[in-house]
Amino acid sequence: YMLHNIVKQDDIKYVRQLFINLDKRGFGKLSYKEIVTGFESKLSGVSESKINKVFKSIDINSTGYIEYSEFLRACINKENLLSETNLKNTF
Repeated sequence: YMLHNIVKQDDIKYVRQLFINLDKRGFGKLSYKEIVTGFESKLSGVSESKINKVFKSIDINSTGYIEYSEFLRACINKENLLSETNLKNTF
């Protein structure tokens, strides 16, 4: 609820489209392989253990997949989200 009230709709649309583009199988969740393949150019030189650690930190419910809500949370700038102005506007 809070994300949709504070974050710009254009940002949400961008993140949603990015998620759809990464979800090659169309299951509505991202596998480790889909993340690595999708961000391959940006991950060159990053160790497998570091990628795995980040993946697990985003996979909050430990299903082995990153669902859209988890992906959205990971993409949103938390500093902006939890600003005093945004919190006042929400509550």
